[in-house]
Amino acid sequence: MSLNTKSTRGADVHVPGRESIVKTKSIVIAGANGFMGNRLLAEALRRKLKVIALSRKSSTESARQRVVAELSENLTQDEIVKYKSSLDVYDYDVHEKSLGLSGKVLDSITDQVSAVFNFVGDTNFFPK
Repeated sequence: MSLNTKSTRGADVHVPGRESIVKTKSIVIAGANGFMGNRLLAEALRRKLKVIALSRKSSTESARQRVVAELSENLTQDEIVKYKSSLDVYDYDVHEKSLGLSGKVLDSITDQVSAVFNFVGDTNFFPK
């Protein structure tokens, strides 16, 4: 998949094997603080997309802290500051109804998003 930033209304998302091009303004990246999700997040921000990042709930750090910490591996601090307004970050929990997101947040996401990228994975290889 390639992103073309020539559009003024959002990026063109080219889907291999399809003739149509989807115009998008906002995307969701689930697992945005992980290795792959965060690399897509950095590229999407560089391409001026509005991104809603979902990061697994943690008792020690906020979702935003974890996503931004990982972003520092992929963007400069100046880029992080520059793209801050294009990034919304929410905690999620796959074990909760509606991923633990409020109805207001879910409505906002469904109203503005045209693509969802899921990089959620179980990293607990040795359960108790």
